[in-house]
Amino acid sequence: MAEEKATQEEATPEAKPASEEKPSAPASPPKKKKKINQMTLEEIEERLKYVQETQGGLDSLYAQHLLQRKAYLLQQKSTAKKSK
Repeated sequence: MAEEKATQEEATPEAKPASEEKPSAPASPPKKKKKINQMTLEEIEERLKYVQETQGGLDSLYAQHLLQRKAYLLQQKSTAKKSK
């Protein structure tokens, strides 16, 4: 049995390098966290793409808040065009 344990321990270090290889991230997250209310439309769209790729959808509460902010910014943009 001692020989079996030794062979198992020898086999596990070989498996570690394979697991240490990390796949490249789909998109890089922003370096500094920013409140949703302070984000611009471009920043909102970038975060939505990142959330979609990392979480697999837009069902999270964070994604829902981003979508609300995007709708608000688009509404502000359209009303500003109408007033001019």
